[in-house]
Amino acid sequence: MRSNLVKLAGIILALLMGLLLWRWSAPADQDRGLHGGPMFSFKPAAVERLEVRRALGTDVLVREPGGWRLEGQVEDLVDAERMDTALAVLVEADAFPVLPGTEPDARRFGFGGEGAIELIFHLAGGGRERLALGDVAPVSDQIYASGAGRRGVFGVGGGLYAVAVRLPDSVRLPRLLPPLTLADVDSLTLGRRDGASWRFRRGADGRWWCRLEGGVADLAGLAAAYHTRFTDRRLAEPDGTWVQADRRRLADLVFRATDTAVTGFVPAAGATPDLLADYGLLPAYRTLDLHQGPDTWSVAFGELQEADRVMARRQRALVITRAEALAPAEGFLGEFLDLTALGYRLADADSLHVDEPDRPLLWGRRAPDPRARFEARQSGWDAAVPPGWTLTFGAETTANHIDDLQVTLDRLGMIDLLPTSAVDPLAAEPRWRVRGWFGDGSVREAWLGRHRVTGQPVLWAPATGRVAVVDEVMLVTLRSLRADLREAG
Repeated sequence: MRSNLVKLAGIILALLMGLLLWRWSAPADQDRGLHGGPMFSFKPAAVERLEVRRALGTDVLVREPGGWRLEGQVEDLVDAERMDTALAVLVEADAFPVLPGTEPDARRFGFGGEGAIELIFHLAGGGRERLALGDVAPVSDQIYASGAGRRGVFGVGGGLYAVAVRLPDSVRLPRLLPPLTLADVDSLTLGRRDGASWRFRRGADGRWWCRLEGGVADLAGLAAAYHTRFTDRRLAEPDGTWVQADRRRLADLVFRATDTAVTGFVPAAGATPDLLADYGLLPAYRTLDLHQGPDTWSVAFGELQEADRVMARRQRALVITRAEALAPAEGFLGEFLDLTALGYRLADADSLHVDEPDRPLLWGRRAPDPRARFEARQSGWDAAVPPGWTLTFGAETTANHIDDLQVTLDRLGMIDLLPTSAVDPLAAEPRWRVRGWFGDGSVREAWLGRHRVTGQPVLWAPATGRVAVVDEVMLVTLRSLRADLREAG
């Protein structure tokens, strides 16, 4: 009987020893125990919130639908790709073995110092993990760490520390605003320190319009002269008078406000009233609000500083950016209005003919898929060959010339307005007729040449009688295209 008890005790002891040995050697213990290896068992996608705690305060990165946001000491926009990359480094990194005889968060390793960082990972489902980072180990490139479920202090690589120490600035949006184009925006408002606020909206036909608070009386210079005499670029709406805006200028405004790089971040403690006044943000020099459905993206600009730098407030964060972000927001109201000579876009035409009185100059048809042509860096036009003529330089070169001419004509601005003329005011030579055929069945026509009385280069629109002075270069450009076609045979 005694012998059986001894055998039973031996079996129980062996089982206990085996269990202890198994627990000591199990992967989970290796991961989070003495022997180093992966620090965490969760994946980056499980992190819903990351707190970055320092002696000076806490920054919090919060996952939200479609991305992340920064709150805490500073509220700002976050670049989702940069955040995902940083999380992958922090979560998937390995740790070195625990240092023998150490206790978690021992102060002698720098965990209570000014340079210490504590990361708190809040996980889906309510779990939470932490990682504290302290001093640099004196005889290696390891950084002392604590947490991650381990029983003492251990080392982590410098790469992990480099990512952690740069948070949150390294994941903040590196451009002023999220990437947007004018096509993404429904309306926008440009505010000025002098109290003026210019509102622009996109119409159903894709054209952009600017609301005049006081009607045409708000305008000056060429814009006033045009809208006093012509109504083709004006709308009378219940909420006031709207005039056609310059789409290219607005597109540049949106592009610069969203694509210009951020060159620095202003700490929350540094955003004093004196600093804001010195940089022209109290009150703001210019403000821009971009409305995209239910979302509004806002940026306020200070005045231009040395080294072409500008301080800006995006949403609620202060950043330093380059001067090109502010440049399109400068200028008078007339600079934001459509004062092109044609008043319509040949880019929207299905066909385009440019002729001299006795011969064709360039004919083109819109390509079936101009977008694919654009992506292939090719012209959106196909060259059309008038009867009895042939292409001197081939179809591709001619198509490129048509493309260049269409862009030049669309951008051609009015320099001045001459008296309206119901009859042709152009001299006999030189002169060119420009016609565009559009999808709604309309045909639009304009003539370019020299005014028979003043000799100035002008564009005459027969439909309205408008005579606009244009740049001399336009006539030189048209004259240079005579070689594209030659008579067949």
